[in-house]
Amino acid sequence: MKIPNSSRIQTDNDSLTSDLNISNEKDDNIFVKKKLTNKTEQIRLKRNLLQSKYPIINNDLIAQENEYSDNSIIQDVPEEPKIPLINFKEAYFYFKKVIFPNGYDNKKQSKYCSCSSEKEKYEKLFIKSLTRTKYDKNNEIHFRILFKIYYFFTKKNCEKEGEHWQDIGFQSDNPFIDLISIGMFGPLQILYGIDKYPDLYKELFEYLLKKKCNLYFMVNLLSMCKFSYNLLERDLLDNYVAQQSDYFIVTNEIYVGMGYEYRKEIKDYGNNNVLTIEYIVKVIQNISNLRTQVDYFIKNHQIFSSY
Repeated sequence: MKIPNSSRIQTDNDSLTSDLNISNEKDDNIFVKKKLTNKTEQIRLKRNLLQSKYPIINNDLIAQENEYSDNSIIQDVPEEPKIPLINFKEAYFYFKKVIFPNGYDNKKQSKYCSCSSEKEKYEKLFIKSLTRTKYDKNNEIHFRILFKIYYFFTKKNCEKEGEHWQDIGFQSDNPFIDLISIGMFGPLQILYGIDKYPDLYKELFEYLLKKKCNLYFMVNLLSMCKFSYNLLERDLLDNYVAQQSDYFIVTNEIYVGMGYEYRKEIKDYGNNNVLTIEYIVKVIQNISNLRTQVDYFIKNHQIFSSY
């Protein structure tokens, strides 16, 4: 991509054109965003940047102005949680009970039996049902899961709606919008990740925040949840699920493997370059392209994880 010399970026998106100026400094060639007083307008601009079609060229320096300091999102002194912090196990069994109130191994109460093939059908149906379970902010467990995710990254309390959700990478004041296509499967899988591999996700978030590129962090994680679910839909996980295994755990572990790939790619690039929105998009696209290579992410997990 050749950086233009004009005072505006030539793009099909009028709102993006109106919000950006090009720096005339020859040494830096840096895009500088006008300071916006309205946070919603900033989020709209960032969304446009994420959706831009500019290719990634090495040594292109694209800087974004970030209104947050490293300490403005992450609380130095953790607040006392105002509601009990839920763990993955508690949330998992809650949804098991809601989706299959009569269980799956009681032949009198359920069409499912305890044989291996029926167990696998049950596990797949459970995951598919989760993707159809819409986030309800008034559901105590649903909100506690989102609250736990927010608290994990910020060590702050939060309300059910508000601009604070954008601080961890949701697109709007209401997480429901980003969860429409993945349902509660996404939050439950993210909860699994931060409970079992907290260092990985804490490091990811803090690194992106330091690099001033924490935009849509939660959207990135949800994308990886969708990629892992797609493997299940396409029956590509059958060979990795032994009789005693669980499809949900397998999809979760592949999701974590994608997280290690994400960390590796952005740190390898970001340590020597300005980390750009476009590069983040490219990394997510690369993970999507690789998602059918289940072995790749399982090996990633085994190499980088001590689990």
